[in-house]
Amino acid sequence: MLKKNQDATKNKFYNMNSQRLIDARKAKNLSQREVGEALGVKDKERARVKISQYERGVLTPPYNVACQLAAIFDVPPCYFYIDDDHFAEQVLILYKKNFCHSHELEDEIITTLTEKMKEYEKAFEEFKNAIEAIKSTKGRELPTKRQED
Repeated sequence: MLKKNQDATKNKFYNMNSQRLIDARKAKNLSQREVGEALGVKDKERARVKISQYERGVLTPPYNVACQLAAIFDVPPCYFYIDDDHFAEQVLILYKKNFCHSHELEDEIITTLTEKMKEYEKAFEEFKNAIEAIKSTKGRELPTKRQED
């Protein structure tokens, strides 16, 4: 039974879910022409037509083109091949959580560390001034409370 399923899977051609392509393009506010040009199609009209054909399911892009599209839209390539809407959404959430925002996370960490460093430098400067003030009083008598006779 397993052998039969493997053979069927091996020969199956997977079509891209064209609605995912449309959704990804619209989420990035890009026109079909802009996407086609980003793929390297020089002629503006041909660029638009090519993406239109992908979106209508007239043509299925080869996997390497699907990978380029995924990079343009900041989605994993598998997103374009998922039929279940809920699962596709979960894949996007996981992908964005773990991969797309890594630069934003790095920037956030750098900003936080920079702010903390400034706070520590300020505290260190105050500490240093307090030590200098203590050193400058060394040898002098500190004022004391007057005792009543």
